[in-house]
Amino acid sequence: MIAAIHAATWWLALAAAVGLAGWAAIAAIVRRPSRLALDRLILVVLVILGVGAVTGLALYVAGPPPADMLHLVYAIATFAALSLARSWAGRRRADPRAFGLGLAAGGAVLGGLLVRLGQTGG
Repeated sequence: MIAAIHAATWWLALAAAVGLAGWAAIAAIVRRPSRLALDRLILVVLVILGVGAVTGLALYVAGPPPADMLHLVYAIATFAALSLARSWAGRRRADPRAFGLGLAAGGAVLGGLLVRLGQTGG
């Protein structure tokens, strides 16, 4: 059951990361980013990642470790990537295009990290 929830959070996080990258890119193109909507989407992604981390820790404690220990590094990096992207984008408040592009880049990096996370999980 926990393994199924852990796997489902990966799919949800990947879909949310792609959605975030797409939404932020569109916001950058039209130069009217809805900061509130993008921030809420970031929170949704972070909650999904948190559920994945908690279920992953439960699996780690209860059973064998992941196939590749890099899985743990990628798990930490997913939180860092999105947080750093939001922090960087937040400093560009005067330029809505830079704000949107920063979050789009962060969503794309997060998507790549999630793909690697899925490949190393076993």
